[in-house]
Amino acid sequence: MNQIKHLNSYDLLIATTDSIALGLAHHKKKGKLKADIIYLNMGLARALGMMSQVESNRKYDEYRNYCKELICQCRTVVSVGKGEHQFFIDEFPDLKEKFVFIAFGIDTDFWTSSNNVKNDDNSFVLFVGNDKNRDYELLIQVADSCPDMQFKFVTSRLTQVECPKNVELTMGNWREAILSDINLKNLICSSSLIVIPLKDSFQPSGQSVALQAMACEIPIVITRTRGLWDPLIMQHLENCFLVSPDDLNGFLNGIHFIMGNSNEAFRLGKNGRKTVKTHYSSDQFAQELHSFF
Repeated sequence: MNQIKHLNSYDLLIATTDSIALGLAHHKKKGKLKADIIYLNMGLARALGMMSQVESNRKYDEYRNYCKELICQCRTVVSVGKGEHQFFIDEFPDLKEKFVFIAFGIDTDFWTSSNNVKNDDNSFVLFVGNDKNRDYELLIQVADSCPDMQFKFVTSRLTQVECPKNVELTMGNWREAILSDINLKNLICSSSLIVIPLKDSFQPSGQSVALQAMACEIPIVITRTRGLWDPLIMQHLENCFLVSPDDLNGFLNGIHFIMGNSNEAFRLGKNGRKTVKTHYSSDQFAQELHSFF
């Protein structure tokens, strides 16, 4: 109760995860919380989508209706991916005014190219990520299919025993700060390209590392999922290399295309940087979010 009393001293609360937002909405529904809630959605669409496929219609409707009751308690629900945003509008059309899309942004002053760490004699393909929407099985298949290439994986989801011999594994974890942003930036800038194999879902998985790599002028090969944050801006062979879900050959084609065409790799890198500067800066994200205050 002391925490609720403290929260009620504010006019507006910004909830940055689903569990926080829905927990706050539960207390607001009970009449205990007075502050308005801005809910930065980070996976609810994925959870609803998965439940609709595995549960009975009755059970899904119960869960959906309860989520709707909690969403009603929020002033605004922000999605950082257009797939998620559209999912909510389709699922809750009578609440469509609550749902907004804001393009996620990164610090483009920090995430920028560092030519001094590039080493053409030691080129490698980099993977970074820990979330459940990464396709780790496909990732291993990709590395195993390219025995003459060097790969570096930064993840806590795999062990060295699971990885092929051409993989150097770093047990990175953002939450535990195992790898600093400086170290990660240097690793990205020294790579030839970034691979981001994903499971298909509405959640914009891989978004942070994709934008960080693009801002550093490093080409990316990424799965075109339903959660690709902006399909109109993220364009195949324009600022990235897009691959269908569960497509091993697609990833191999992307890797060989970039590794074998230095001019194309340079062009994709430059276009990637331009795209992030134009559409995905942290300043733009902050300004758009501030408009809902």
